[in-house]
Amino acid sequence: MSGTIYRICISDVEKSYIGSTTQNIKIVLSAAKSNLKAGKHPCKPLQAAATERNIRNVSFSVLEEVDEAELVTAQLKWMKKYKCFNKKVATKPRKARSGVHIRWNKIDYPSYNAASRATGLSIKQLRLLIEAGYENDGEYIPYPFTPDKIAVEWEGVMYESITAGSTATGLPYASLRKYHSLGITTRAALEAYRERHRKADRKQTVQSQLRYIQRTIEKKQCEIDALKAKAEELKNEINAS
Repeated sequence: MSGTIYRICISDVEKSYIGSTTQNIKIVLSAAKSNLKAGKHPCKPLQAAATERNIRNVSFSVLEEVDEAELVTAQLKWMKKYKCFNKKVATKPRKARSGVHIRWNKIDYPSYNAASRATGLSIKQLRLLIEAGYENDGEYIPYPFTPDKIAVEWEGVMYESITAGSTATGLPYASLRKYHSLGITTRAALEAYRERHRKADRKQTVQSQLRYIQRTIEKKQCEIDALKAKAEELKNEINAS
């Protein structure tokens, strides 16, 4: 079995990260990029530098492919050549579990753990979603999530699931799910629904403003009444003297 030595560099930063893997290198680098974007890369110095310099200044490259037995030696060789963020080498590189391949939001991950760290979804949620045939989360996944494969209609077209409808129409998953629950199946109906809510929101705002004004008037009236009583008291005091 072969292994790969790879390097992660940051523009204008002297140090780099030298890593090794026996897994699919494209998946490993994709997961590393996702972890850096999410601020979850296990190498803290690398993560700090990437965050400071912006992830767009991070580059990935393959240095060498070697036999698995020579992986540690090769990694040490490259680590001596470059100044590195990482100081240690795993003596037993982690092997990929056969058949494990996670694809979520068009990004490949080597394991559920890697996908979970990068996406923020729990491993249980990811398993439920992927086993149900889902491949992306749109903008938001309701929690707790139940894979239901609900057939939805939009603009006269029926889709076998909310995910299929979201992918075909470009509507966010959560929005399409909400429209389905409200019985909204066209943009015209959606605009009418939004207009009703805009009017209701405006009415509520005006009523709130009116209540505030009424409370202010009552408060000021109490202050005026108190001033009048004080003035009357002073007049009586003057007359008495």
